Amino acid sequence: QAAPTLDDPTRLGLLPEAELWSWNFDGMEVFNGHGSPLDNGNGRLNDWMSMVNAGHPISAIGCSDDHGGDQVGFPRTYFASSTDQPDEMSEAELVEAFHTGQLIASAGAFARVSVDGEGPGALVSDTDGELALAVHIEAIPEIDVTHFVVLQDCSEVLSIPADDPDGVIKHSE
Repeated sequence: QAAPTLDDPTRLGLLPEAELWSWNFDGMEVFNGHGSPLDNGNGRLNDWMSMVNAGHPISAIGCSDDHGGDQVGFPRTYFASSTDQPDEMSEAELVEAFHTGQLIASAGAFARVSVDGEGPGALVSDTDGELALAVHIEAIPEIDVTHFVVLQDCSEVLSIPADDPDGVIKHSE
């Protein structure tokens, strides 16, 4: 295991005895801006997958802040709600989805994904060497979805072409 590059808390304005790491957090930003979290090399997605693989189920968040004033709300984090009316949304449902990892981060395409019938946030155990993967991806035609990748333990295991990259239903299988 590599040694930390910063081991002096006072360099951060903290007391000398301050802890520099804690697992006391529930989520982290894995997706920010217009680039793909798989392509732009910032490492956030790999960091998140590594934490999950190490037994720390942290929620993956799509950040929607803005630093330049022209792209507010991109990407977004979605959760299942009992209503389609934003003003009637339950804060308790949002908090529950965040704490259980039942979230989807997206920059335009919306993917409904399940493994052995279980959706986001679920823990699935492989008992027979096979897993049933269901993927349904929708987006307006202008959103570029030519393919999608399946990751397992931080590694790409499949790259699947979209059924209809120019349609609204990009893939459903």
